[in-house]
Order: sequence, then C-alpha cells, then structure tokens
Amino acid sequence: MPGKVISFVNFKGGVGKTTVSVNVAACLASPGFNKRVLLIDLDPQSSASLWILTNREWEKTVNTNAYYQKTAAALFLPRLKTLFYRTPYKDKIKPHLPDFHLLPASFKMIRLEDDIFNDQAKKRLKGHYKPGDEYGYCLKYFPELRKRFDYVIVDCAPNLYKATVNSVVASDYLVIPCIPDDLSTTGLNMLLKRLAEILRRGESQGWLSNRPQLLGVVQTKKRGGVPESNYRLQDMIETLNQHRREGNPVVTDSSQVLTDHWFSETIKHSTAVREDMPVFLSHPNHQASQDVISVTRWIFERTEGGV
Repeated sequence: MPGKVISFVNFKGGVGKTTVSVNVAACLASPGFNKRVLLIDLDPQSSASLWILTNREWEKTVNTNAYYQKTAAALFLPRLKTLFYRTPYKDKIKPHLPDFHLLPASFKMIRLEDDIFNDQAKKRLKGHYKPGDEYGYCLKYFPELRKRFDYVIVDCAPNLYKATVNSVVASDYLVIPCIPDDLSTTGLNMLLKRLAEILRRGESQGWLSNRPQLLGVVQTKKRGGVPESNYRLQDMIETLNQHRREGNPVVTDSSQVLTDHWFSETIKHSTAVREDMPVFLSHPNHQASQDVISVTRWIFERTEGGV
C-alpha cells in the first residue's frame, strides 16, 4: 500500500506549523503507531531541522554550501538521482524512533526559488517548457517516496511560492495549523482562496495530475478559558463551510476544523526544541504530549481509513 504525503501549510508565520508537523511526524514513527516516516523540511528557516538535529550538527554539516544538494533542495535539482535521508538523532532518541528520517533544510535554501526560476528559464530557451513545469518537481519525486515510507510529512515554508506549491500539488492531504485569533482566522480565508486558485489553474492548464484534499485545520497555541478562542473557532468553522459551499476544490465533505483535538499554548514545546527532542518524548506526562498524541491519532485514523 503506498504511503501518504501530507503537507503542513500556512502562509502566515508564527502559527505553530513546525511544532505540529515535527511532533506529528515523530509520533507516527513511535511505537504507538509504528510507521516509517520521512519528515521533509522545506523551509529555509530550517526550524524543523534545528529542532531534530543538534545546533552543532546542523551548523557544521547541513548548513554548508557543500551539503546543499543533500538538503530538501535536492527535490528541485532534477540532475540528482539520490535523496539523502538522515537518521538525525543521538542515542537518547534513536532507540525510540528507529524509523524516523529527515530530509533537512538549510539557510542556503533561500536561493531555492532562484534555482527553480533559472531551471525553468533554461527550459524556455531550449523550447522545452510546458505550462506547470515549475510545479512538477515534487510530482516526480513523491511517488518513489510513497514506496519507501508510510508517511511523508512536509513542513512547508510560510508562503505559497513555487517550492511550497510543488509540495501542495504533489500531496495527498493538507493540514493547516491555525491560531484561533483574529489575524490567523482572516488569513485562513485568504489561504483557502489561494489554494483553490492554484488547483483550478493546474486543472485548466492540464498539468495537475493530483488533487490534494484538506484533511483538517488544527488549532494551535490554544488558550483555555479565553472567550476569543471560542469566537474565532466558530469563525474558522464558518470559513471552511463557506468554501465548501462555494465548491473550493481543496475542501471536501470530510474536511473539518478539529474541535476536540488541538495544540495548547505551552512553554513545553520550546523546552523540547532546546533538548532536540519531540515533546512527547521530552515531556511524556505533560498535556502538550497528550495534545500531540491526540492530533496524531486523528490524522492517522483519517488517512488510514480514507476521507
């Protein structure tokens, strides 16, 4: 059975996208789920890579010019035939997550959009360009990844530039982490509109061979007892329903805002980053760990059973 590709997307920064993607990916590889998992860090800020790797290891190996072709940038370098996955943890983590792998990012990936542009410019000069070619890199690589892993989790950059769109259109599912506050819920509406535009253009131009489905919107940094959170949650639900009524191609009948599963606002996630561990390993008895397991189980059940 082929694996599933899930992109975690939001073009607003600071919404906890990396927190959700890193912890869900690691949790899926834990004994409770026992899946082969690849986490792809597609964000030049490299937050996911810095979380899982030690700062020293990342700085001395990954964040170098020599390593650039072994980062997630390799997905966009068609001349390469091999992707270099890392088993990126020390002895304190490795026994718990033997099937967790990372395709890391580096600050050097800030030039990735230029690399894509230059590659496409060369194709245009040679008369080989076809509409949508700039969004077809991951569509070529991801089928092979589905054979090797049960889950491919992509932590996308906080934008909808070409690299992010590549991951989106090659994914089976999308997850949108979103803070239940005014700015984030407004951004959710804009994000869904833009995703719809991308899919519709791809289908009309004939280059979109895969239609990703929105699995769900996960509340992040949720604060208990704060009335605004409940108000904005209702806004998020209505926004999703409105897009469903309007026929947004990314929103299915099963797409939903998670109301019983969320990531609470807690300092424990920051502590886990300093310890280079996912939070459910660094603080197994804390509510933050229960949040991770709860959201992961929801994603697992939905993707294993189909939506």
